[in-house]
Amino acid sequence: TFRVAALGRMARGDEVGALDLVRELDELLRDRPGPRSWILNGAARVCLAADEAGLLRSLIDQGVEFLTRDQNSMASARAMLAEIEGDHERASARYQDAADRWEAFPAVLEHGLALMGAGRCLLALGRQNEGTERLRAARDRFGGLGAAPLIGEVDDLLARATSKTS
Repeated sequence: TFRVAALGRMARGDEVGALDLVRELDELLRDRPGPRSWILNGAARVCLAADEAGLLRSLIDQGVEFLTRDQNSMASARAMLAEIEGDHERASARYQDAADRWEAFPAVLEHGLALMGAGRCLLALGRQNEGTERLRAARDRFGGLGAAPLIGEVDDLLARATSKTS
């Protein structure tokens, strides 16, 4: 699928290729809002990694929120957009909302990603204790999935947070 291919390209450092796939998806699904929400999670992560607010805004603007999963995906995407825009206060609140939604859904991966996003934003706000708490919770979720790359990402964030408080 496009989403997996785009995330795979990001993992290999091919940001341009990943964004090209997300742009292609955006065009293919224009005026077809139903399936847009199903690709939003992966596409939003690509946009976040590439700092691409315009493309993410386009994906959000044409999304739908009929099903709980759609609503949760849109909540996560809006949190990522706020983070890209540098509004860490709003982003941390939106990530926490998304984390609560994904926990209730349940979707362990998305729950962990929302917790990690909240942790990143809280650290950016200088709220080390709250940030590390969210990051440790995210690490637990990723550990349960055996998601070594995400565990490594969280560990890097935790190491930076620890070095700032020492």
